[in-house]
Amino acid sequence: MRAAVLDDYGKPLDIREVETPEPGPGEVLVRIGGSGACHSDLHVIDSDMPMLPSLPWILGHENAGWVEALGGGATGFDTGEPVAVYGGWGCGHCRFCARGDEQVCNVMMWSGIGRPGGYAEFMVVPSTRHLTPIGDLEPAKAAPLTDAGLTPYRAVKRSLPYLPPGSTAVVIGIGGLGHYGLQFLQLLSPAPVAAWQFELNNRAGTMNVVGVENGESAAFGRAPYYDREAAERGALARIVVADFSTQPVEMLPSGRIRI
Repeated sequence: MRAAVLDDYGKPLDIREVETPEPGPGEVLVRIGGSGACHSDLHVIDSDMPMLPSLPWILGHENAGWVEALGGGATGFDTGEPVAVYGGWGCGHCRFCARGDEQVCNVMMWSGIGRPGGYAEFMVVPSTRHLTPIGDLEPAKAAPLTDAGLTPYRAVKRSLPYLPPGSTAVVIGIGGLGHYGLQFLQLLSPAPVAAWQFELNNRAGTMNVVGVENGESAAFGRAPYYDREAAERGALARIVVADFSTQPVEMLPSGRIRI
């Protein structure tokens, strides 16, 4: 199979022929239809995060494609079935995995970090529990959802109890994760969303506010800190801030945020 191989830190990926892996017991061979280029992969390539177990290496933890073959004992999926691959692999037995937090079990077990990833035509997934059927969704569009989409989705879902009507959500950084966070907030929350985007190589930025009006997205102009009318009625007014940027953001003792 062809793969984009990292031969050494600081060097560009080399696309070449490598041996096609075989699935072992309980494993699944997935034919890759799309693999997201996460910014953390760039950090690994540039040697900012020299954490790979060996070199050469195949990166890629945002993956989707089709089930190519099932190892012995692997069940629940059919050959040719389109799937997304969850990349935060864990041992499956510890307290973190038992509560559904496999991604914090051991980062050195993740796809593309502890085991070869999806920057290739095929990859081996250690268990069918890491696969999610995607139906008619194109694998190339589904792949980024496994990290760039899943990370802000988790943050937004955990924030929903703090976003009743009259509250405001602030998203800092509308990049790979932030643009998903913005959309999830619009879909799942009644709150208007203030979106702050840094200008390239500049601490300055721009603020825009979007919300939902009669079920449709609407522009709200410059960001309100809260719904003043709701506050005057005695309704609960809150602000939830989701920071998806790489810029330092400081919470001051006064409760204000310095960007």
